Amino acid sequence: MSLVRHDLDRLDRLAGLTCDNLLGAEVVTADGQVLEASDESHPDLFWALRGGGGNFGVVTSFTYRLHKVTEVYGGLLGYTLDRAVEVLQAYRELSADAPDRLALYAGLVTAPPAPLVPEHLRGQRVVGLVPVYFGPAEEAARVLAPLRAVAPPILNLVQPMSYQEVQQLTDGLNPPAMHHYYTAEWLHSLDDETIEALVAAASGAPSPRSVVIIKLMGGAAGRVPADATPFWYRDAAYNLDIHAQWAPGSLAEPHIAWARDTRQAAQRASAGGGYVNFVDASQGFDRIRAAYGGNYDRLAQIKAAYDPGNFFHINNNIPPAAGPGRIGHDA
Repeated sequence: MSLVRHDLDRLDRLAGLTCDNLLGAEVVTADGQVLEASDESHPDLFWALRGGGGNFGVVTSFTYRLHKVTEVYGGLLGYTLDRAVEVLQAYRELSADAPDRLALYAGLVTAPPAPLVPEHLRGQRVVGLVPVYFGPAEEAARVLAPLRAVAPPILNLVQPMSYQEVQQLTDGLNPPAMHHYYTAEWLHSLDDETIEALVAAASGAPSPRSVVIIKLMGGAAGRVPADATPFWYRDAAYNLDIHAQWAPGSLAEPHIAWARDTRQAAQRASAGGGYVNFVDASQGFDRIRAAYGGNYDRLAQIKAAYDPGNFFHINNNIPPAAGPGRIGHDA
């Protein structure tokens, strides 16, 4: 089992990131010790586990803070691609004052051959919005009214549902045996030029399976100090996820180049780095370092304390800092 990541989930605006809700972990370190990490025991290691990736040991058990979810109102709103710019502008406007109870995603995707999709739209590029409101349907309808006013959706699957159904909204959209390449960027804004660049990039994707996803950040996750966990980009407004996906037998290079070019097209709005779970070593060490922002040096010191030989290195690697290790280590 890998270490705790700072996962982005539909509940993070309401309840914080996964790493914000970790209370403790049992960890096997590189030298074979079994340690209990928490705010009271090995707090330096506990801090690093909450977003530092698979660099510090193997976590064999977790203790999490839970949050009760009862009423959920969510689903999918779909629009034709020719409305993409104005739909994303409306998404941006709603984002500015969105309540913590609202999780909001936008996607530039190809409509799948699913029964819920009208036949004439299957295989066509569309823009989709996925709102998920954790509260009564009446409240949700008021919050989402500006989106519905932009343009009539060609697909409206927003309704009361269970949290399990929310988690299954995109099931089946990624067929097995495909090839994948991810890259990402934190965005401080979503200005018109960036919107137009992303729509153009999605329209020119070399594979119909490749997607551009924008996720609204902020809320509870944005009110945690940047140095409270390794997750640095607390003030990012959006996460931009670019996912190239293509069939076996195709050359990888055009798809990887498309993903990197699409990320580059959004650089004017960049907050300084990308989501570490969508970064890999092929993108260069500077991208990994930038993913941790101002928390990188502290992570490298803790790495030196608990894994000075860099045993855990087949990951988005944080090499041990030079010099004395075990900063703050309580044996």
